Amino acid sequence: MDNIFIPYFDEKSQEMRNFYPDFIFWIKKKEEFIILFIDPKGSEIGVGNAENKLQGFKNIFENKNLEYQGQKVKVKFIYYNKETDINKSIKEYTKSSCENIFNSVIDN
Repeated sequence: MDNIFIPYFDEKSQEMRNFYPDFIFWIKKKEEFIILFIDPKGSEIGVGNAENKLQGFKNIFENKNLEYQGQKVKVKFIYYNKETDINKSIKEYTKSSCENIFNSVIDN
């Protein structure tokens, strides 16, 4: 079994922790691969921990040029949440339906 995680600094506990997204998809789109991390969240989304996990993702993957077998790889992160009152710092990384999640991958 794979042990895939994103390390992040948890400001509340003041320590490094490992974040294990609930879903990871590998998608092939034309001549590139997309790795999509998805983590469902309840009404507590936007509280410090969600921001800390997102920052850990950004530290590793944002603005990086990655390749696998000579093809470009994009890595994306999405919080799945139906709530509309979401912290602005993570809002652009939040989708409220499966259709929105996969349309955002296909369209970009």
